[in-house]
Amino acid sequence: MPLAGDRGQDAAGDPAFEGCVLVVPPTTADGVALGKMFGMLGTPSKILPDMAELVQALTKGGGIAIVSEESVIKDGDVLATWLATQPVWSDLPVIVLARAGADSVRTVGKVIADVLPAGGFACRFGGDEFVIALPQHDDNAAEHAAEKLRRAVHATAPRLAGTPFPAGTLSVSIGVACRSLGDDNDGSEPRDLRLGESLFRAADRALYQAKAAGRNQVGRVAS
Repeated sequence: MPLAGDRGQDAAGDPAFEGCVLVVPPTTADGVALGKMFGMLGTPSKILPDMAELVQALTKGGGIAIVSEESVIKDGDVLATWLATQPVWSDLPVIVLARAGADSVRTVGKVIADVLPAGGFACRFGGDEFVIALPQHDDNAAEHAAEKLRRAVHATAPRLAGTPFPAGTLSVSIGVACRSLGDDNDGSEPRDLRLGESLFRAADRALYQAKAAGRNQVGRVAS
């Protein structure tokens, strides 16, 4: 016997919702843009204001749900409660449009800019990693700078996907490696490239050591 709100309670469903993409967007403007996109693709879609209306639409036969991270934070329990009533064989896809990850990277980037030592420079590398170069820093000075950065990130109270979070929400793992070119450096490009690649690989090994130690750590490899 179907449970209340079960998609099986009305075998015929609602033709207007059958196979439809149901969207709870972060903003009205996002909803308009998504609606236009699905229209261009020839995919039926309905833009909904909140989770309660999403659940009502799902009972009528929506084929896929796309929800904003903000709506999950605000009243995700509405959707979770409904999903808990569904049969274990239910194959309803639910996609969450996450912004917190991007906000986290931006927040860490700002902290790096705030605490970066004079003469140092940083750049984003890959999805959620940064590379920081600190010329004229020996092992101890580089490790001190890394530890200062780690503490600053952990002490930051970020705002993610429009929601404030307490200090301690974010953490970073940092790998530190140092290389000295020495007085005999002739500036030849092949040698410089080899030294740079060696330094990068050493920092990467130190990063994995920091992660293996439990994250929110600074790892260091011998020079």
